[in-house]
Amino acid sequence: MISPQALMAEIHALDSKIHVLAQRMMIIEKNEQVISKTIISHNHLLKTLEQNVGQFHAGAESSEKEEEAGLVKSVESLSNDVKSMKDALGELAKEVGYLGRNVDSLKAQVNEAKYVLESVNPLEYVKINDVGDLVEDKIKQVLKKQKD
Repeated sequence: MISPQALMAEIHALDSKIHVLAQRMMIIEKNEQVISKTIISHNHLLKTLEQNVGQFHAGAESSEKEEEAGLVKSVESLSNDVKSMKDALGELAKEVGYLGRNVDSLKAQVNEAKYVLESVNPLEYVKINDVGDLVEDKIKQVLKKQKD
């Protein structure tokens, strides 16, 4: 048999355990209240956020369309600029080709004139009497200018 003191100790231990369980249940109830208030608050914030996101998407779609239209115009403008530059580059290429052919023909003419000048010795075609006459004429012209 169990002694009354042991029985009292056991009842006291069970009473303590019941008291602890009761405190825990009260804490759980308070936590449930806090959690429910938090859930309600979060639901309210979530609804507000969903509305704002919906409004943002509606505004973003219109601004995206405007932005897309602006980008399309910019791309078209750049495409036209590229085409005009391509045409101008083609014209420049034609001019460079023409100038290159002109330079080549001028080089050929210069080389021909240089060859003629180098091959012709003027002293072979002039006689000493002719040179003497030319020098005398030149001297007379200079003296005549000095007198005047």
